[in-house]
Amino acid sequence: MNKQFFWKLSLIIVAGSMALYWLIDFLSNHTELRMSHIATEHQQQILAYANKAEQLYIQGDMTALTTYMKKIQQQEDTWASVVQPSLTPLAGTSLSKRYIDEFTLGRDVSWKIHLYFAENPVMAVVFSDRTSHFLIKLPARMRPGSYLGITSLVLKIALPVAILTLLTAFIYRHMMQPLRRLEQASRKLSQGDFSARAYQGEERQDEFTHVAKTFDSMALRIGKMVTRQREFIADFSHELRTPITRIEMALACAQSQLNSQEMLTRIELEVKGMRKLAEDSLTLAWLDNEEPKSNDEYFDLVDLLDSIIDDGNFEFPDKVIAKELPESLLFCGNSRLLGQAFENIIRNALRYAKHEVILALTIQKNKIVLTITDDGVGIEEQHLADIFKAFYRIPTVQVQAVNPGFGLGLALAQRQIIACHGQVYAKNKVSTSPEVTGLKISISLPISNDKCNSQM
Repeated sequence: MNKQFFWKLSLIIVAGSMALYWLIDFLSNHTELRMSHIATEHQQQILAYANKAEQLYIQGDMTALTTYMKKIQQQEDTWASVVQPSLTPLAGTSLSKRYIDEFTLGRDVSWKIHLYFAENPVMAVVFSDRTSHFLIKLPARMRPGSYLGITSLVLKIALPVAILTLLTAFIYRHMMQPLRRLEQASRKLSQGDFSARAYQGEERQDEFTHVAKTFDSMALRIGKMVTRQREFIADFSHELRTPITRIEMALACAQSQLNSQEMLTRIELEVKGMRKLAEDSLTLAWLDNEEPKSNDEYFDLVDLLDSIIDDGNFEFPDKVIAKELPESLLFCGNSRLLGQAFENIIRNALRYAKHEVILALTIQKNKIVLTITDDGVGIEEQHLADIFKAFYRIPTVQVQAVNPGFGLGLALAQRQIIACHGQVYAKNKVSTSPEVTGLKISISLPISNDKCNSQM
C-alpha cells in the first residue's frame, strides 16, 4: 500500500497549519498596526488645540492662554501645557542645530501608539518658532485600540476555529465519500446483491481505493461461491434422482420376489455410483470454494503415468494405450492431485475411444505438455468449452461411452490441474480424412517451481 492518503493528509495538515499561523500573524500585526494610530478627527482636534494655544501665545495674552489651557484640561479630563524647553550642554559639549530643531517633549500625533502600555502618552505639537511646544496627555476618549480585546479574540480564537472546522469538514467529506460507498455496497451485499461494488473507477488511488478494490474482490468471490453452490445443489439433487429412482424400483422388485438377487446387485451398483457421486461432488466443491494450496514435492511424471496406464489397461482390456514418453521427467507439484487429474482424463478418453488412446509427454517453450488423444467421434465445436463444467453431458446421441459417469471427471481434473498451476484445454483431432476423428486434451504445466527450488 502506497499510503497516499497518509501523505495527502499530512500535507493538508502541515500546509494548512502553516498557512493558518501565517494568516493569523499577518492579520494580527496588520490590524494592530491599523488600530495603533490616533483617529484622523482626534489628530485634527489636538492640532486645533495647539493652533489656538499658539495664537494666544504669539499675541502675548497669557491670561487668555491660561484660561484656555484650563478649559482643555477640564474638557478632556487630562493635563495640557505650553512649554519652552531649555537645553544646556555641559562639559564643553554642544548640540547640533538639527537636534535642536527636531527636539520634542512628546509624541507627534501621527505616530503609532503602544496599545499595551497602561499610561496614555504625551502628545507634542511644536510651534512655528521651533522653541515652544504644546503638550497634552492623550485623552482617554482619543486613545486608539478600544476594540483590541474583541479583535484579538476573533483573530486568535474565532478565526482558527472557523478555518479548522472548514478543514475538518473537507477532510471528513474526503474520507466519508468512499466510506459511504463501501457502506452502501456492504448493505447490498448483505441483502444478497452480489453485483454490489464499492470502487467506482475514480482517479484517486489511496488507501480507501485499495479497501474498495479489496471489497470488490471479496464480493466477486462470494458471488461466485454462492452461485456455484446454488448450481451445485441444483445439479447434485438432479443427479441423485435417477439412481434413487432405480434403487426404489429395484427394492420394489426385490420385495415382490422378482429377481431378488439381480435387484440386490443392482442396488449395490447404484449405491456405489451414488457414493462416487458424493465423493466427487464434495471434492469439486472443496476445490472450487477453498482454492487449496498444493503441497509440492519432486516426483517423476513418467512413473506416475505408467501406473495410471497399467490401471487403464486392466480396466479397458479392449483398448490400446500408446505411449510417447521420455525415460523420466522430474516435476515439482502435488502428485496426488495430478495423479487424480491424469487418471480422470485418461479414463474419460478410454471410455469414448474406439480402439486407441495416445499419450505424449514433451517439453515446449519452458512448459511440460501432456497430450491425451483418443480415436472416438470427437465433440462438436460448440461443446468444447463446456466439457469441463460440472455435471455437463454432451447433448448428442452420437457420443456413447462405456460406463458413462456423472459429468464430474473432467471438471475435477481441471480444478486439480489449476491447483497445480497448470492449464487444460480440449480440441478435436485435426485430420484430412473424415474417417479419422477423436478428441485431443492438452495439459500444460510449469517446468519450474520456486517453492520447490527454495526447499532444495
